[in-house]
Amino acid sequence: MIFINDYYIGGVNEIQTLVDEDLLIDIVKKVYLTNCLICHCIKSDEEIHRCLYCLKEFSFFSKSPIMKNIWFNRNLDEEEEEN
Repeated sequence: MIFINDYYIGGVNEIQTLVDEDLLIDIVKKVYLTNCLICHCIKSDEEIHRCLYCLKEFSFFSKSPIMKNIWFNRNLDEEEEEN
């Protein structure tokens, strides 16, 4: 299980795909917060989840928000055990 910037990416195969498509560095640098990773258009204020130009979701690289929540809750449980 690989997470980047709190997004569940998948495994090594998904990471390799992102490398092959020249997306990994932009994801690590959080370019998706200001620009679309596909068409590189600047994200406007009214665009919340999807690019208005290419209609691709800004976080298309994330496999599942559920996995993120599971990971986040697991980390919280571990912190509580330490206290």
